[in-house]
Amino acid sequence: MRFLREGEVLRVLPKDEGGFEVTLARTPAGWSVSFDGWHQEFATEDRAVECVAFGMSDACRLRSWHRDGQPMRWTVEACIEGEWIEGRTTGLLFFPIAAATEVRTRANDFIKI
Repeated sequence: MRFLREGEVLRVLPKDEGGFEVTLARTPAGWSVSFDGWHQEFATEDRAVECVAFGMSDACRLRSWHRDGQPMRWTVEACIEGEWIEGRTTGLLFFPIAAATEVRTRANDFIKI
């Protein structure tokens, strides 16, 4: 597992193209966790670290929608009793409209659940 620390930001790099980067950042309001373009803010460090661990586990996957090769929307999914359940979605306000949409699904498996 490869980590990078840049000031108040800790990045966990994916093993390969099938995974996604998990980032933990200290913010003035608390903590921010991101899985590539998806992100969520947390008031407490404990909740943020739980989210980081989830993103590093095989119980989490990230679906992303791309147009013209550019990501525009991300949805986190959780595996609950063998079924993938859609969670929170983050998206861009402006993105190419004319191009076809490609959906990619990626997952990490640093932590086996």
